[in-house]
Amino acid sequence: MERQMSKPKHILVVEDIDVGRNAVTNTLKTRGYQVSSVPDAASMRALIDTETGIDAVVLDASHLGESGTSLAVYAKAHRLPVVMISGTKSAMVFAEQHGLQLLRRPFRAKQLDAALSKVMGSSIYGRAPA
Repeated sequence: MERQMSKPKHILVVEDIDVGRNAVTNTLKTRGYQVSSVPDAASMRALIDTETGIDAVVLDASHLGESGTSLAVYAKAHRLPVVMISGTKSAMVFAEQHGLQLLRRPFRAKQLDAALSKVMGSSIYGRAPA
């Protein structure tokens, strides 16, 4: 009997700064995730609207041409778990009020992995386990 390999989780990274986007993308790839990345709000919305295989969104909370908080609500409305990345007080308050996982800058790869595991395993953050 041949063993089935599970498909890696598909993570969408939304970050406007190339260096930050590349760092998060590379970190996730080395941890076994399939990763798509986009630099702005319009690209995120277009990908979410057309791609059905996204398992979670890692979202910079600022500088995307639109508020990161409104993008988090958009992703959550599509039943996608969200990890917001920020160090600002307003993002921390918003994440707490809206049941979103917040990863404070600076963070380590292990913390990012733990935050993703938490949101993908909990219906609290946007999608119930299958």
